[in-house]
Amino acid sequence: MSQMVYRSQPRNRKLWLATAMVAAFAVIILLLGLPLTASAGPNAAPVAASDNYATNEYLPLTVLTATGVLAN
Repeated sequence: MSQMVYRSQPRNRKLWLATAMVAAFAVIILLLGLPLTASAGPNAAPVAASDNYATNEYLPLTVLTATGVLAN
């Protein structure tokens, strides 16, 4: 009769590590209160989340960035 051996390590260690790193990164971002933004490409112009307050289309919108982040 064979005895079952329980693994103490997850089956796919790399996948587990990647998942843990993404979760830790998300927790750090949430704790620091940094905004989560996405852009279309490396040279994409910044896009305001809402520009309802802009009535003159010729005035540029002011896009605020987080501390330490360079604006385009």
